Amino acid sequence: MDTFLEKLFDKYEIVEKDRYEILSIYSLLPDFKKQRILDNFDSLAIKLKTIKEEKIKEEEIILDNIIPDIEKIIEENKTS
Repeated sequence: MDTFLEKLFDKYEIVEKDRYEILSIYSLLPDFKKQRILDNFDSLAIKLKTIKEEKIKEEEIILDNIIPDIEKIIEENKTS
């Protein structure tokens, strides 16, 4: 693997799952596109972080909406 890419993974604290996916794509690219990824990695890392933050917020919203409903169903079934 490209040692520079590994350093970027460490610098931006990219998790193993994302490392694997990036490497899978990276290995298939021609050299000029690999270089473009390396040159713009900070932008990629920021986008990954933003997506993860949005995902966490969406999960919290979903859980906040679902948990009361589940609790209500459980209580209704207890009394039935």
